[in-house]
Order: sequence, then structure tokens, then C-alpha cells
Amino acid sequence: LVEVAAADLTFWLSCPVPPSEGNGGGGTPPAGGPPIISGKMTGFSKALFDPETLGPDEVAFAQVRLTRPSVDAGEVPVWGRDMVWQEGGTFSFAVPPGRYALVALAGVMNSRTQSVLRTSQLGMRRGINAVTGERVRNADIALSYPMDRAVSVRFDRRLVRAEDQPNQTLVSAHLDFGGEGVFPLAREVSRWNYVVLNNLPRVPGELIA
Repeated sequence: LVEVAAADLTFWLSCPVPPSEGNGGGGTPPAGGPPIISGKMTGFSKALFDPETLGPDEVAFAQVRLTRPSVDAGEVPVWGRDMVWQEGGTFSFAVPPGRYALVALAGVMNSRTQSVLRTSQLGMRRGINAVTGERVRNADIALSYPMDRAVSVRFDRRLVRAEDQPNQTLVSAHLDFGGEGVFPLAREVSRWNYVVLNNLPRVPGELIA
């Protein structure tokens, strides 16, 4: 500790994450350790595994992510196995304490570069209460929502272009889970009064904001 000109100091302490069950470790985390969430992924579209549609180094995948506390917040990190590669595959990872919804995106990625090429399905699991030292088991996710919806946004008036004023508009869409946080879906910037958001999931309309 170095000398600082401050009345109070705040320390953020974190615990090392125990090994996952799939890598030779696992079991119940020690008391006071990070919350652990685990579950199974189902509902993969068979088309994702069709060798006729997969190019070189392309593989099907699903990744589990957490909701964020607000639209402006950054992504909440997870530590562990958040990727699933097959129907019925499992995930298990540690998270910061909090209340979340889990959102899984499935699609195709390049196994060599690790870049996501396209996403075509979404699944969710709500009501996740992650408490320090506890484990949330059986947080299974079904990939129930195709991501094939497009939404057009048109402004009432054409945007005025001026050299000394902003001439672009940002349009974004996200899933709003109320007290469980939000999850970003799409983001487009346009210089015109017409924007199309693609690759949105067919979820209940009240969830999209």
C-alpha cells in the first residue's frame, strides 16, 4: 500500500475460480467463493451441423452470456466454460454476485480465428440469483428463438446535415429483463432517416426495447 491523499480507500477482493468439472477439478466451491452457474444446452438447429453448409474451419457453437445492469454498462465477465459445441452439451462458470438472466447465442464460428461468422438462434434462462459461495445448478437453456427478424426504423423528419452539428443517428435494440438486467442485440449508425436492424430474435415483443 502506498500513501495517497484520500480520506477512504476501497479494496476489491476476488477469489480464484475453482477448476471446472470438465477439466479434472470441480466439486463444491469453498465457502465464500464466487457463485457458479451450470446447466445444459438443448435445441440446436440441425442445419448448423450440416456439412453441406459449413465451410473450411467452420463449426457450430453456442455461447452463454450474462445480462448487464444497464444499457450503458459493459459486459459482465464469466470465468469458466461458457461455450457449448453440441446438443446436450454443458456449461459451467463463475460469475460476480448478482441477479441475472442467461442469454445464449448459437451460430457458426471459425475454429481457427475464433471469429463469429453468424448467429441464428437465441435462448434464455431467467431468474438467476448468484450468491457468494453458492452454486446455481440445472440452469438449462433451450435455443427456442430463431434470429431471423428484421425491424425497420424511420424518423419523422430527414436528418439535417450540418458541418458543425452531428449528422448521424444511433439506433440500438436490446432485451429488457427488468430487474435482471438488459442484453444488447443490435446497433446501427445511419446518416439517413431510415435504419434496418437485422438478425433480431423472435422473442415476445415486450422484451425488446
